[in-house]
This record gives sequence, C-alpha cells and structure tokens, in this order.
Amino acid sequence: MPNVSLCDPVDHTREEEREVLVTGQPRISTYFAQAAPWRGHSSLTFTGEEVGRYGLSSTVGGIILILLVSYRPPQAGQPPARKVLTRHNLPASEGAWSLELASLTSGSLNCVPGKQMKKKTKSPALRLASWNVRTMRSRLTDDLQAMDDARKTAVIDHELNRLNIDIAALQETRLPERGSLKEKHFTFFWQGKGTEDVREHGVGFAVRHTLLPMIEPPTDDTERILKLRLSSMQGSVNLVCVYAPTLQASVEVKDQFYESLDAIVNNIPEVEHIYLLGDFNARVGADRESWPTVLGHHGIGKMNENGQRLLELCCYRKLCVTNTYFQNKACHKVSWRHPRSKHWHQLDMIITKHDSLNNVCNTRSYQSADCDTDHSLVATRVKLTPKKLHHSKRKGQPRINISKTAYREKNIEFNEQLEKNLNTAHRKAEQNAQDSWNSLRNAIYSTAVLTYGKKERKNNNWFEARITEMEPVIDAKRSALLSDNIQQASDSGNIRAMYEGIKQATGKSTKKTAPIKSKTGEAITDKDKQMG
Repeated sequence: MPNVSLCDPVDHTREEEREVLVTGQPRISTYFAQAAPWRGHSSLTFTGEEVGRYGLSSTVGGIILILLVSYRPPQAGQPPARKVLTRHNLPASEGAWSLELASLTSGSLNCVPGKQMKKKTKSPALRLASWNVRTMRSRLTDDLQAMDDARKTAVIDHELNRLNIDIAALQETRLPERGSLKEKHFTFFWQGKGTEDVREHGVGFAVRHTLLPMIEPPTDDTERILKLRLSSMQGSVNLVCVYAPTLQASVEVKDQFYESLDAIVNNIPEVEHIYLLGDFNARVGADRESWPTVLGHHGIGKMNENGQRLLELCCYRKLCVTNTYFQNKACHKVSWRHPRSKHWHQLDMIITKHDSLNNVCNTRSYQSADCDTDHSLVATRVKLTPKKLHHSKRKGQPRINISKTAYREKNIEFNEQLEKNLNTAHRKAEQNAQDSWNSLRNAIYSTAVLTYGKKERKNNNWFEARITEMEPVIDAKRSALLSDNIQQASDSGNIRAMYEGIKQATGKSTKKTAPIKSKTGEAITDKDKQMG
C-alpha cells in the first residue's frame, strides 16, 4: 500500500484540517481532509479495510483521491489554501466528492469565491552594462571600417544584442583619440590617448540605435573617464564609464584618478541620477558592518587598498555598490579570475546613489558573454524610461531667386563671378575630396546669392491683404447665385426650396409681438398670456 504522510499545521486549535501528501504514484497531489483518526501520526500505512473505510480506493489518472469531509473555504483574514480551489461547502457525509479543483499548474490559486488575482505588469526597465573588452583594436589595421571578418566591434555588437543590453560602458578600448562607429545594432563612442602615445587604457560607450535621439554626446573625456547623459521620464541620467588604475599603479596616478572622479560626481546636480559603470580594479569585500551605507548583505571576498579608496569615495558622496545588494549565485557575483591563484574576484561594478537604489532591479555578471576577454560582462536592470530630446531646429540657408535666371545679363555676370571665385579656391593648398567639394559648393552658392539675390517669401495672408477688393465681388456673386436658385425652384414648382432660398437671401426673420393691455392697464408681451 502507498504511504501517506500527514503534515500537521502549527496551529492545532484551528479546523481539523490536515495536508495529506500521497506518494508512491506517478504523480503527486495535495488535498485537505479532516483526519481525526490520523491525528498525531506522521506516517501511516493503510490496510485494505482502512482503504475501503476512508475511501482511498478512488483514483483518477493514477492520482489517489482522498476523502474530503466538511471542508470550509478560508474566511476573511485567513491565508488562502494552496493548490486547492473550492466553490462549495462539502457535506459531512462520507463519500462526498462534489469538488471543483483547480489545476495544480494554474497560476490562480486563490480560493476566495469570486475574487481574482491581479496580473502584475512589468514596469519598463533599462538594461545597463559594464564590460572590460581588453581591446577594440584590430590586429591588422587601426581602421575599423576596413575590417570585414575580424572586426572586434561587430563581435561586441552581437553579444550585447544577444543579452538585450541597451547601453554598455566599455573599458580598455585602446583606440586613439575620440571617435565613433556605427554597427548593426549599436553605435560605439570612445576616447583614448593621442595618436603618438602608447595604446593603453581607453574608455567608451555602446549605445543602441533606438536610444541615440535620447542621449547627449559624451563629455568629460579622458582615457579613463567618459560621461554620457541620457534623458528619461524620471529626469536626467548621468552614465560615467570608469577604468581605474590597477593595484600596482603609483600613488600619484591613483590620487589623480580619484580626484578627477570625485570632481565629476560633485559637478552633477543632486536631483539627477548617476550611475558609475566600469572596471574599478578594486575589491570592496563584504564588511557591511564597517560600511553600512555603501555595501549590501551579499558582498564577496575581502577588501584591498583600491577597495578602501573606492569605499571612502562612495561613503563621502552617498553612493552604494549595487553588486552587493542582490542574492545571486556565486558565479554571478564575480567578474574576473586571477591568472595565477585562479581565484574569482569582483572588480567590475555598477555604483549609484543610495536614494536611487530602489530603481535597481538586479545586478549580476554574465559569464556567457565572450569577446576574447578575461572579464565577464556585468549588467543591471534599472527602472528608467528614456525620453527623446528636443533639439532646436537648425536655421536653413536662404533660397536663391531662380526667377532671375531668365535674364541673360544675370547669367553672364554669374559665370564671370563664379570663375573668379573658383580660381581663388584653386590657389589654396591641396585638399582631399571632401574639402574640395565643400569649397566648390560654397563658391557656387555665394556667387548665386550675390548675383540673383534671395527669394522673397510670399505673404501667407494674401486673402486678408486683398479683402477690400474681393468683398464686393463675393457679395455680388452670392446674390446672383441665390436669385438664380430661387427662380429655378419657382419655375420647377419646388415651393420648399424657393422659400429656403428666400430665407437664406433675406436672413433670419425676427418674430414680433404687439403688446396687449390687460383690464388693469398692464402691458402683456407674453404670447401665451395673450392667448389665455
């Protein structure tokens, strides 16, 4: 016989209800039953007589159905029963099986009659990420557009799109100076050292194409810090890409970096959001007791020197490390493995204001992201709704009055003046194709404006400008049209149309009533009183 485990509730003073879990069958089902004979037993084995007595012989689809006696649905204030939905009170007699059971896999488990659970709607969220890509340079050439199959930005674009990232902060791009590049799904912005300097460090952003109208160009650019401004329904959002010095860097370099980062954070208004995304090369540890306003309950590892510098900055500026506030798997808390000790550490972090922590849904690392780097991608989901920026419309150049091209003298003057301007442009130093085209275009336009002049804008209110001349003509035309319509209706015998035309021509008629004096000599103007 199958074993029946009885789970006694904590409160023994409530209804005689027991949760019976039937095992030993292809499926497991949970029901409620009044189990007075079974009280005090944690596991029972029923004999054939007991099976017949308690009605355990009934099975449906391989599931043993247990007798339910006098089951009452939960009243107001009581917790709803799980996995059971009843709409009727069961009779007290044995063998009563009139139940309406909900499917165990259904989402609605509320047993209160007539009440439905509210569907939770997901709030719009923005997915931000930080990724140390080690390099965005190609091994063959520095021109990213010239590479067809080995372009590093195309690989990063594919991985970010696969993980549904909206904006990613990139570190160690190793690209010179400032630039941008458009891929299939993202547009890349970067800032690095000069062309003659060593190709190291470098930071950048990868922004999804749909968010380009909602951002401002990156500013505060150095090879270690780059700031991007995003417009949202919740206010302006400042995204700062950070690549901090390593533990082996000199003290002067570290001091200079953290002073620059502190100045950027200080210049951001308090009402605006701020998110620091990057490779901080620091271990903040899990000592929440020492840093209660900066760290959460789910930190990892121990703090080092760079971590202390970062925690002091966060404590002073009321920032917090979002990586330590969410209970994730151990592999989702780390982002870099030491090459010699093989220990995993949390170096890539996402930091925000403590007041904005409620907007952060989760922060974790993704080990599946691959672009030939030893760092894992760290992503967060933030409750932000991007908003399109409204840019002022650029004033266009005045148009040329092309109507004067019909005059031969103007055309001869234009050709002579254009030839002089082109000769002056050719005397300058050699230029590339783009500069040559710009100089040719400007020469033609400026010569045409001087020769033919600017086109005057037509008056939009031409009707109002000539209304004094047009009003008599319009009135005469209206009178003639009305008289013709009245005559045609009269000739055809359409009396109704004839009178409508007369009313339209003469205007609305006013009804006049002559006053009548009453017996007392008062004037009566009301028509109803006059008739009465």
